[in-house]
Amino acid sequence: MSGAGYSPQVIARKGNDIFLKAGPHCRPSYPDLEVGETEWYGPHPLNGSESEWIETHLVETTQHAKVASRKGVHLHVQVVGGYIRTRRVTNGPVRKLSDWDQLPVSTPMLLNPAPSSDDIEQALNRTKYMWHNRYVRFHTSTDSAGALWVERLPRQTQ
Repeated sequence: MSGAGYSPQVIARKGNDIFLKAGPHCRPSYPDLEVGETEWYGPHPLNGSESEWIETHLVETTQHAKVASRKGVHLHVQVVGGYIRTRRVTNGPVRKLSDWDQLPVSTPMLLNPAPSSDDIEQALNRTKYMWHNRYVRFHTSTDSAGALWVERLPRQTQ
């Protein structure tokens, strides 16, 4: 799959979240993200196999993240529903919860634009995990459109 000349179209920008419309070809690169910004690439095309589409683009995005990390740019890449989510984090190496660990206090982060009940349950379990294992508190919520958000809470002083 060659994406020569193909450039994904930005369909929305909401705060630190940039939504790019999915195309049939691999994209040669994606916009340079600033620390704390997230790119949502998708949703997957409806005229093809979801797993093949995601796998193809995930491999490409992961390879780009590995190259970027050698230059000091740390990208957290994951599949969220029909999207590939790429968030630039401050420090590396990037691990499973790097995006949560490095989230500034009182800064909301979009976890999923269209979560299922399982996605919400997983987020709640992660807030519990982070509290018990790292003594950091988070709050998850859904907005009026149903999107799932997480926010790091300030430390409580006694």
